[in-house]
Amino acid sequence: MLRSLVGSEMCIRDRLPPGWSDVLGPMELHDLAALLREEPSLDPSHTWPLSLQHFIGTVRNHVLPSVPPSVSAAADPTNIHPAFFHGVKAKKCHEMVRMAAAVHQTGSECRATRLVDIGAGRGYVSRLLAYHYGWHVVAVEAQQLHLTAGEKLDQAVGDVAGRKGRMDWVCG
Repeated sequence: MLRSLVGSEMCIRDRLPPGWSDVLGPMELHDLAALLREEPSLDPSHTWPLSLQHFIGTVRNHVLPSVPPSVSAAADPTNIHPAFFHGVKAKKCHEMVRMAAAVHQTGSECRATRLVDIGAGRGYVSRLLAYHYGWHVVAVEAQQLHLTAGEKLDQAVGDVAGRKGRMDWVCG
């Protein structure tokens, strides 16, 4: 997501609200990430739009704790249908399983009713959350190529492993 702000083939920077590019454009990637964790040191040479300041504050209010929750037996890949891992390298499988288990646990503790995966890629984690754990997941992906591939994987995995929850894709 942050890479998209800095620049990508999709030119998402051009879709930012007026004035945001002036402030965010010259920032390095690590500085952009720090905006989510700490109060930015406002550069007096730039005027930070109120809408950007409000957006950053809102995002900070919704950021999950950086200390990972304890992930129980839910992170055991032997409990998950092998169709979820078709064509995925072992390291990626490990990451998918741990991330999905952590999000499931945190979402349950927060009594969330839906999850949004921004920058979902091909939706590997979203798919686990929707079809294995039973969540309603909205997967947001800017690149149509990844979104199309993800929808095909949804069909293939869902047909074999079943669908406990719901997954919706949004291109944006």
